[in-house]
Amino acid sequence: VGSEMCIRDRRRGVPGRGGPVSLHIASRLAGSRPAIESRLTDFFTEQIRESMAYGKDFERLWQLAADTALRGKLVRPLLLVETFDALAPAGGVCTRETLIDLAAAIELLHLSFLMHDDVIDGDLVRRGRPNLVGALLHESPASVDRPGAALHWAQTGGILMGDLLLSASYQIFARADLARADHGDERELGEDLDRQQPQEQRQQHPHERAPGQLEPLGGDEVQHCFDL
Repeated sequence: VGSEMCIRDRRRGVPGRGGPVSLHIASRLAGSRPAIESRLTDFFTEQIRESMAYGKDFERLWQLAADTALRGKLVRPLLLVETFDALAPAGGVCTRETLIDLAAAIELLHLSFLMHDDVIDGDLVRRGRPNLVGALLHESPASVDRPGAALHWAQTGGILMGDLLLSASYQIFARADLARADHGDERELGEDLDRQQPQEQRQQHPHERAPGQLEPLGGDEVQHCFDL
């Protein structure tokens, strides 16, 4: 957040802000931006190309989503990259390419939340410009002529795109090539904590619940949730 304020204040010419450290951070963040923008551009270009097989309306939906994404400030992915560079262990846990993929996925996740949020709040404008729902409403086809149908059609597009971006971000996270962590320290910590437990708790029956512990769902309960 501090880095974002520094960049914003420098653009606005606010006096008294931005020493050498702030300028260094701003420079590092600006250096990561082209790589993230390029990754997002590649993602949306591919999605637009694939959407053409499903008709002009679906293609236009992806075009509007791309326009929204590439106008963003990218604060969250930039902070992810900066945090990784500051805290990652020597040798890193992933390549730079994978880091940029994850940063782009963070932005897609953020966009999915924005799409759904605009539908929930009934918003048609974001930062003084029509958001995706507002643009769809303006471009609604002539066949959508019933009262309220155009807004319903536009909000349906916002929900659909939010779902698609949410799914896409999770796929990138799941496929990320990350180094496997050594859980030896965690296992030792768990054993130490177990030794510190009172004897009666360690001898507790595996299916006996401790006070306040929730009972796990069984197969019937899980199936009931899917049936709802």
